[in-house]
Amino acid sequence: ADQMINDSIVHQHIHRIAERFQLVMILEYINESLVLLKRKLCWSLHDVAHFQFLKYATKREKLPQEFKEKIKKHNRADLKLYEYFNKTFWKQVQVEGPDFFTEVEELKKMGKDLKKQCIGQVKISKAFAQTYSKVETHEIRTNISGSAKEKCCRMVREEHNYILHHRLRQTPGLSKFLSKFTCLEYKN
Repeated sequence: ADQMINDSIVHQHIHRIAERFQLVMILEYINESLVLLKRKLCWSLHDVAHFQFLKYATKREKLPQEFKEKIKKHNRADLKLYEYFNKTFWKQVQVEGPDFFTEVEELKKMGKDLKKQCIGQVKISKAFAQTYSKVETHEIRTNISGSAKEKCCRMVREEHNYILHHRLRQTPGLSKFLSKFTCLEYKN
């Protein structure tokens, strides 16, 4: 009985989330998610262009089936949430038509081209979190300037600096502090 009550509560929360958000992006399918976002907001591919900083672990340990089942049981609500929105996500993709995946490939190529244009030296750091095996640290090429350098600086800006940048832009009286930031301060 408790399990049914818990499942009912989980389903209520899932449906509440689904009512509030037209799109739930999925990190595993970031390019597909960004193309959907772009289409829903009538943006261009340049608006969602990115390149990847984190490399996922390539070596994974095989877990015994009993551990997998315990993990699934322990994370039952998360699994239901993921399964629901993963299914919803692919239904949305299906409606977009065959040119959707052409755009996804264009976005991937754009990301590779941007990385080539912006990044000089890449250094590999040891893992900082359990999820990732290694982290790339990017240095912007020294032979670029002007708007290209500004674009590259935005591309490598760390998340907390990106948020700070936009808060400063939106807060009256604080936007004057934006000029104090330089590209070097946005290096990872």
